[in-house]
Amino acid sequence: MQTPTQLVMSSIASFNSVFLAALARTARERPEQFPLPPELLDRFRQMKAADCREQGALSLCLGEAHFSQAEIWRGAEEGISESGPSALTECWISPDERVVLAHSLFLVAWHGAHALPSFTHTLFGMDAQVNQLLVQRTGFAKLFRLAEARVSWIYPRWRERLEIWRGLIDHPSGDRSGVPSPTLRLIQACASKSLPMVVEAFLGGFEGGVVARSAPVRASSTLKPTNAAANRKGQ
Repeated sequence: MQTPTQLVMSSIASFNSVFLAALARTARERPEQFPLPPELLDRFRQMKAADCREQGALSLCLGEAHFSQAEIWRGAEEGISESGPSALTECWISPDERVVLAHSLFLVAWHGAHALPSFTHTLFGMDAQVNQLLVQRTGFAKLFRLAEARVSWIYPRWRERLEIWRGLIDHPSGDRSGVPSPTLRLIQACASKSLPMVVEAFLGGFEGGVVARSAPVRASSTLKPTNAAANRKGQ
């Protein structure tokens, strides 16, 4: 049985593979909406499903949804009710992928906020107040409605950092001798205050900082809230 840390890490890797596949699809079908630097277009056009699984097998989430901006989250969270019509917004993700991808990212982040609150800044770039909102005030119903209403929030992390994304996708997992693992490079980019603890947690049980492949995470994921989280999910 996986530990809470391993479950969060494997869920992040699963999301990453789906996220990279969405980026590859946009690069091929709607290059004008590609959300990363244009220098990466050709590389993403060539990415296959296996490439997405390999390059996404990381312990840090590659997607973001304003997790570092507490004011945006507080305003949006207060305006979302448990029921009523959602307001889907146009974004770079293809229409048939938007809701599933949004549900996946928000669910993985919600689970991380409950299971590993000390590490969410590095895992997701999450502000402590956003972590608190997810834990104390956001149940499943509100979480999924928030995801649907804020699809336009979803973008790649470090999307202006060409060197980070080149380092991530230009080194096949089988050819990384002498090259720092993508996970460690991304941890350095996060400049986490808890770097030693994070490195130990990330690399424990995962070879080279790269987690094992797993099936893509969906909105109906097998992620289960912890006992404390379960008691709060209706709040």
